[in-house]
Amino acid sequence: MVDVRAVIFDYGGTLTDHRLDLASYSERISQELSDQGYSVEPSAFIAAFRESGRYRIQVRAERIELTTTDFFTYALDLLNIPPKMNLIEKLTEYFIDYSKPEFPACLTPLLRELSEKYKVALLSNSWIDAPRVIMERDGYAKWFDVMLCSCDIGVPKPYPEIFLYLLDELAVNPGEAVMVGDSIEADMKGALAVGMQTIWVEKPSKVLWTGPSVKSICDLPQILETL
Repeated sequence: MVDVRAVIFDYGGTLTDHRLDLASYSERISQELSDQGYSVEPSAFIAAFRESGRYRIQVRAERIELTTTDFFTYALDLLNIPPKMNLIEKLTEYFIDYSKPEFPACLTPLLRELSEKYKVALLSNSWIDAPRVIMERDGYAKWFDVMLCSCDIGVPKPYPEIFLYLLDELAVNPGEAVMVGDSIEADMKGALAVGMQTIWVEKPSKVLWTGPSVKSICDLPQILETL
């Protein structure tokens, strides 16, 4: 049996139930666009934002993750607005401001405990670095050795490149790392394909999973001892 040296967490659905207050975000962006001389109703921005999200899903099937600039440029093009960098920076800033993460009460003691025994990392499928910024803002980043978003390297989970990149950053072999996530396809199957161990955070799923699982990440210390 290989000793576990690293615990890797997915972000949304695993570390937090992350929600964007899209209505308030779109209102703020509509005002920002108005300040810059563009008349865009909040509903029009929401439509463009969602269409950019659908485009992102399409390119992910080609093993590509959008950057933040790519994502917002696509949305702004739909609105016939030039994708100026200062505007993209505002769109990014307000996205984080209107993100509403809900972290479990156990997260601080859990991360403290795990960081004393293992290397700890974040691996998020995200076109924006909000997961990393929020973890830093809310005081959790100090427990992590590495925090990686798919937009950093242009490849999303479940493709092997992103897992191997993170393992290299952590300086651990695949079998020495455990992927903890709520997506069977992106987290579990992606990690298994490169030889990592896995723990599924149980969520409603049409896909059968027979490997190790927990109902809450608060239960991780006990199950890690059994691997």
